[in-house]
Amino acid sequence: MSKLTKIPNRTVYYSLNKLEKERLVIHSHPFWKVCKDESKYPELAKILKGDSNESHDCSFVMRLMDKPTWWNERGNFMQRQLGIEVKPIKWGNNNYFQFKNTDCIIQTFSDSIVIIFIKRFLGRDGYDCFIQAAKEFLVIYESLEKKFKFRFFHNGIPQVSVRSQHHVKLMDYIANRCKKYNEKFEVVIDGNVRLYVDMSQPLGMEASNPNSSLQDITTYQEYVADLVKNKPSFNSVIDKRINDLTSLTIEVKEDQRLIIQAWSDYGKHIMSHIEAIRSLDEGIREFRELVKRKLGDS
Repeated sequence: MSKLTKIPNRTVYYSLNKLEKERLVIHSHPFWKVCKDESKYPELAKILKGDSNESHDCSFVMRLMDKPTWWNERGNFMQRQLGIEVKPIKWGNNNYFQFKNTDCIIQTFSDSIVIIFIKRFLGRDGYDCFIQAAKEFLVIYESLEKKFKFRFFHNGIPQVSVRSQHHVKLMDYIANRCKKYNEKFEVVIDGNVRLYVDMSQPLGMEASNPNSSLQDITTYQEYVADLVKNKPSFNSVIDKRINDLTSLTIEVKEDQRLIIQAWSDYGKHIMSHIEAIRSLDEGIREFRELVKRKLGDS
């Protein structure tokens, strides 16, 4: 393998062991087998390069403000006129037609089109993965426009929303620990699970709430990055510092009270001295007058 790749054996086996821990490759001596299909090799390279975030089960909903004239008969039209192999699906009272693309499943409802990605997206962070998915969505939309010969975006403005998106922080310490000890991890806010480790493939810290998954996984990643980079104090240390500061504040306040009291007492003494000086000055004036009168009499 080292001869084929021109990479040192140590680097090759380090990389393979890393991918095996993520359950992306299987070692069946003497062979290494990729768990995904061959088109996923570039994704494995991204993981080795450091792209440790993944998005999967990404889906977009297009609300149809305008529809082609044949839309109510879209099943037969797509099957016969466009040569697309469609499958009718009955889902309660809401029936739709479904067909597959290379990387996604496309579902056509009476008033909407849902695009569900089969492929996963690897990137530096959740936003990087989401941007990749959004770009892929636009590519698929353009192909649908050409195939259907119809512009679904009313006035050129996309009526699109995200239906689902699962974001995973790969190679996560907590996830690996949960896997090792078969433990459970969940963050529940207002009755909704926002972050969790479910031991599934791919293993990692996962967020799947459709309204907050991108923000949740990004916040988690930034929090962990801050811990590693800045090494903030433990909560116990912070708590001790707060207690010490509180005690010091109380002492300072007591010192301030004593100082204020001392100044108050000093002020009272000054006023007493002033009164005494005034009395003395008055006494001196009276004595002078007395001396003058005595001298005048003599």
